[in-house]
Amino acid sequence: MKLYLLRHGDAEKAKGKEDDSERPLTELGKQQSLKAAEEIKSKGITFDVIFTSPFLRAYQTAEIVVGALGTGDKIIKEPLLAPGLEFVNLMELLEDYSDRSRILVVGHEPDLGEIAGQFLCLDGPRPLKKAELVEIDF
Repeated sequence: MKLYLLRHGDAEKAKGKEDDSERPLTELGKQQSLKAAEEIKSKGITFDVIFTSPFLRAYQTAEIVVGALGTGDKIIKEPLLAPGLEFVNLMELLEDYSDRSRILVVGHEPDLGEIAGQFLCLDGPRPLKKAELVEIDF
């Protein structure tokens, strides 16, 4: 199985008591996400399933990827992928989809960096830049 971790693009700054889950991508974030999507497409990467955090900025990033790939893939909003994701919870989700070869997970830092560090057997996290994709074979 190949797991792809993608951090969402740049999002609008929080404004007071605004719900963090509703912060959309900025224009820069949309461009970052499109650049990541074009790189994915140029490498011929496809996905059997795409999971995203239910937060708007992550979902918008996933939509941009699907749009650029032109595959019409269905994006699954997974509440476990909201900020605070832990390695064990992601592993449980992946076990349910163990018959899939290529899974994309769109989420947040520092969660994805910590998880990437664990998968890659590093001494610490492997932080992801905004709209950065990390490929993990396991």
